[in-house]
Amino acid sequence: MNRNSEKKENIRQIINSLSQILNALNSFSKELMKTFSITGPQLGALRKIAQVQQISLSELSQKMYLHISTVSGIADRLEAAGHIIRRRGTEDRRVVYLSVTDKGKEMIDRAPHSGFGKMVHGLEEIPVEKVQQIQDAIRLLVKMMEVKNNVQ
Repeated sequence: MNRNSEKKENIRQIINSLSQILNALNSFSKELMKTFSITGPQLGALRKIAQVQQISLSELSQKMYLHISTVSGIADRLEAAGHIIRRRGTEDRRVVYLSVTDKGKEMIDRAPHSGFGKMVHGLEEIPVEKVQQIQDAIRLLVKMMEVKNNVQ
């Protein structure tokens, strides 16, 4: 195979892989919402909170690799659905701690794990150099697509 043919085949495989990822995430999201009335990020947050029994919003933000304002919105919806409760810190009233309710624990037990969560876990397990290579490649794709950073 010549270099041009090899490049075209690699591009085809990249496009196919990205399509598979997007389709899997969309399918999981739709099924999760339809069956459990919860989104993937909400379920991920619920699982992170349950791992430590009580967590601050800023700690959860770090564990989820998301901006605190995004995590705050997720927490709002989880609280409204009765899956978590918020408590103010006793030493510092500015700090808000999140805990999973019995209803939230039941959701965790019933709902399936997502491919997104598996991907995050996998990224945490590989060497930092590989993570950097993936991040560089994704950043290049984002730049080529002229994607704006609308979510913080």
